[in-house]
Amino acid sequence: MTQRSLSSRFAAHFGSPPTIVAAAPGRINLIGEHTDYNEGFVLPASIDREAICALRQNDSSEYRLLAVDLNEQLECSSDALASTDKQWANYLLGVVDALQKLSHDVAGFDCAISCSVPSGTGLSSSAAITCAIATGLSALFDLKLDRWALVRVGQAAENDFVGANTGMLDQFASVFGKRDAALLLDCRSLEVKPYPIQLPGHQLVVLNTGVKHNHLTSGYGSRRADCERAVEQLQAAGWEGSSLRDLSLVALKQQRDHLDPTAYRRAKFIVAENARVLRAADQLERGDVTGFGESLLAGHWGLSRLYEVSCPESDAVVEFAQQHEACVGARQMGGGFGGCILCVVRDEAVHDFIDEAQQDYFDRFAITLEPLEVSIGPGARILLDARESPDDASSVLDFDNAPHRRLNILTGEWVLVSPHRAKRPWQGQTEDVSAESRPSYDPDCYLCPGNTRVGGEQNPKYPHTFVFTNDFAALKPGDATTSFSDGLLVAEAEPGTCRVLCYSPDHSKTMADMSVDELERVVELWQAQYAELGALDYINYVQIFENKGAAMGCSNPHPHGQIWSQYTAPDVVLTKGQRQRDYFQESDGLSLLSAYLEQEIAEETRIIYVDEHFVALVPWWAVWPFEVLIAPRRAMPHLGTLDTEEVRAFAKTLGEITRRYDRLFSTSFPYSSGIHQAPTDGGEHQYWHWHMEFKPPLLRSASIKKFMVGYELFATPQRDISPEEAAQRLRDA
Repeated sequence: MTQRSLSSRFAAHFGSPPTIVAAAPGRINLIGEHTDYNEGFVLPASIDREAICALRQNDSSEYRLLAVDLNEQLECSSDALASTDKQWANYLLGVVDALQKLSHDVAGFDCAISCSVPSGTGLSSSAAITCAIATGLSALFDLKLDRWALVRVGQAAENDFVGANTGMLDQFASVFGKRDAALLLDCRSLEVKPYPIQLPGHQLVVLNTGVKHNHLTSGYGSRRADCERAVEQLQAAGWEGSSLRDLSLVALKQQRDHLDPTAYRRAKFIVAENARVLRAADQLERGDVTGFGESLLAGHWGLSRLYEVSCPESDAVVEFAQQHEACVGARQMGGGFGGCILCVVRDEAVHDFIDEAQQDYFDRFAITLEPLEVSIGPGARILLDARESPDDASSVLDFDNAPHRRLNILTGEWVLVSPHRAKRPWQGQTEDVSAESRPSYDPDCYLCPGNTRVGGEQNPKYPHTFVFTNDFAALKPGDATTSFSDGLLVAEAEPGTCRVLCYSPDHSKTMADMSVDELERVVELWQAQYAELGALDYINYVQIFENKGAAMGCSNPHPHGQIWSQYTAPDVVLTKGQRQRDYFQESDGLSLLSAYLEQEIAEETRIIYVDEHFVALVPWWAVWPFEVLIAPRRAMPHLGTLDTEEVRAFAKTLGEITRRYDRLFSTSFPYSSGIHQAPTDGGEHQYWHWHMEFKPPLLRSASIKKFMVGYELFATPQRDISPEEAAQRLRDA
């Protein structure tokens, strides 16, 4: 969830915008597990998945807490701070408890929190939460805590209030994190040294085993006790060290008889792991990918066999990775007993490696191995302080109530959003709605199989889809060079051709009624027509669209769409192409829509449906009440680049959206839909990211529709219901 969306949720729930918004990330630990509480070395890196909290003082003695992701809330008094049965709240209250024990006055406040770090995966979601809260409260109450103080507050919250006896590794990584670098920490001296992550020709891949751990209920506490016992036994035998950090492997072997077998195994792992961390940091600095991978593997098998905090699932993934020719190393991350596996994989083989690892894992355990996309991001920080930056107040607009403008990144145009108007009573036009009941075959329908069209042509008895040239086409083949110019009066010939596409022989169906197999045939027909028409020398653009329902001017209810293909690309297509090209060039080859979809998926509030291949959402800039954009997650210029699996995924997405439309108001939902994709002029359009838009007119019910009139005709498009509310209603449909 983004700062903006969390601030909006905060304002909607508590009645006013937040004063402070703070964030703190989760982390990956490249190497160095369980060494932190043994005063050893660790090599973590903060990631771009993080906890975000919005805060405001409430002039009371009450703490009012909202977990946005869980849709749960809690209120408690600052005079009676105690743990609750809501574990998420204990992390927040634990920070307050730690601050109070440091004699800081923490008055009543409101807090909304969201966390994109998956819990129980070894990515330190708990540290992200406690460090975000500590950072935010320090700013809110002007406590002026330095970074090490924030680390200790976060650690104390988990140790003393939650009851998880963790070291400082997770909180350190969350607070001190640097973009694109790992941090070598000496947990005794607290000396920190950044190491740029250099893995030439390789990248880090994180795989979630789906086996969750919990510091409270796993064996984490007992492992720490084992290490403390080892130190006590060594000291009883005359050893002068204060922690396992002071022990060498030679000295450990000499003292073996003074340790019980379990304590010896734990100590042996810690001593070896400390040496591995220092070696791995040096390998990372030199770009020694092979050596770094070997260090990871050695670390994992030490965790599994000596420290005994692995599990069959984690070992299976590492075994697979160790045998895969594209992977140089892998290890379980975090406290142990499941969670995530960190792998180092050759760049060009990442996709195949993940696919093969998932198949192998599912064959063994019937569990889906989930790849998690992470990059190395910044540490804990303040995203907003409305007291110091009044100009930032616009970033916490109340999107549910306040009038505001939103930018359409694809066209550069703005839409006025007036969500408060949705509350006004409706006194405008209402439509007559009658239940539709159509036969599977209508002898009077000119689109049904075997029937004769108005122009005298007879349709074949088609079993699936059928396409023909429109009998009353708006465009016709011709010469594009003919033109006219008389002063300010200019005209040009526009050759082209128009086709009608029948989606099904069944007159009673709409897209919402069609199976995935049937919709797949429609997508394949679109692909074929785009290729066939685009190959014609007088066709430079192919527009695929559908008008459904009488409200959209559709004169025939038979399931069908149209294609208008022409010599000149329409203005809206040229504008979208230009803006995509500009972004592509400015961002070193990144698709504009790819970046937008990534942000929307992270925020979630406007997402309706998402799978591995496609996203369907109400766009940020939506004009029509329940407007939907469907786009492939993989950037591609046109429909023809869809592979077989993606074709089926697109068909499934079409079914999902059209059925939700029909369920929304319990009616056959009218809409205009269209696909924008790269021109067919022979140019290179690698910056184009094709997408489909649905623009339905219904506003409040099956009988109330939006009219594009008045201000919208002469000024700017405007909408009442917010895109966020529209998305929520479509998700619920």
